[in-house]
Amino acid sequence: ESHRDADYFGLLGMSYAGTKRLPEAIAALSQGIALRPERTDLIFRLGTIYQGAGNNEEAIRLFLRAIAKGDDSAELQFALALSYFNFGNFQDAVNSCRRAIQSDPKLDQAYLLIGRSYARMAQPVEATSALRKALSVNPGCQQCYRQLAQLLEDSGGATEPTQLLREAIRLNSRDAAAHYQLGKLLARQNHDGEAVAEFQKTIALEPDHDLAFYQLGRIYMALGDRSKAETCFKASRDLKEKRRAASEERLKNAK
Repeated sequence: ESHRDADYFGLLGMSYAGTKRLPEAIAALSQGIALRPERTDLIFRLGTIYQGAGNNEEAIRLFLRAIAKGDDSAELQFALALSYFNFGNFQDAVNSCRRAIQSDPKLDQAYLLIGRSYARMAQPVEATSALRKALSVNPGCQQCYRQLAQLLEDSGGATEPTQLLREAIRLNSRDAAAHYQLGKLLARQNHDGEAVAEFQKTIALEPDHDLAFYQLGRIYMALGDRSKAETCFKASRDLKEKRRAASEERLKNAK
């Protein structure tokens, strides 16, 4: 009977989570765990809810609790790594990713997170190696191309980052971040026409992308089209102000 009750609360909790009713989801899963404290699947689910809500400290505590009870799956280790990364514990994120890879050597997202972690720790050689490994495991990892392009661009490269970003866009033409990144890279190489096209695609996908408007304004100003430049700069300023006001409103409501 208690087993059925635990399953009921587990399903109820995930149903609440699916409709963004997080307090109810947490309460239901916590009740299920109280009934069957050995159920690491329920602990894991609760951890993912806290992770999704941005409470990575509590998520880490729950993931470690599930691991201590014997669940050492790649899925759990990767979830732990992601919370470590979000919490700023980059070396712990690397260590957890490596444990995930021991269980699932084809887990490209773990290599990707290792690369991102090393990049945050200012270790570009290790970051590059991890990202290339991710692509060797999964050549279709669109985010891997974008992350590697950014890393190589930061190191002063241009040719390979451009190729990587074009591949990322080929895999997902609606990735506004990739279009923006490619636009900046092309502008740096003085390919103004292509850069303008990429920034315009960015704005078409994300009309509130103030940085794309700003970059467009810079190009138009360099080309001598002051009218278009001022229009873009104004759009950029207006969008920044809109975002600032929305942020202040959220802070006000949170008090």
